[in-house]
Amino acid sequence: MTPSERVGYANKARSLKFRREIISYLNAHGFPDVVSAPEPLGMSVAERLREKRGDLLGLEPWVVSVRARETTFDLSEGMDRVRWIAENAASPFWCLIQMRRQRPDLDQATVVMSLAVFTRVLLLLEQLRATDEEHS
Repeated sequence: MTPSERVGYANKARSLKFRREIISYLNAHGFPDVVSAPEPLGMSVAERLREKRGDLLGLEPWVVSVRARETTFDLSEGMDRVRWIAENAASPFWCLIQMRRQRPDLDQATVVMSLAVFTRVLLLLEQLRATDEEHS
């Protein structure tokens, strides 16, 4: 195994560990159906990206990507990728869960979405609030 292959393997292992931790966190906090998306095997990269629905399943219509990388560049790249996956899945909701550097507490992970997605979420919450007030 070459040094670059070892680094790639270590990054993949760290990402998978972080994904499992996020799934456990979400399961324990009211989302028992969240599971890891299966790794598509036997497909080209283009086919895998076309078929991908995010790293986590069970939060539909959300498309969620989980990243253990910690740099600004990786954040931008991760947001572009999850937005593209959401567009392919025809989902208006997407986010990136990003590990925070030197923050061992899982509940301190960062969840990032675009302003457009955030606005959609706020509009839905406002509609729920208005519906609750009508029924009160």
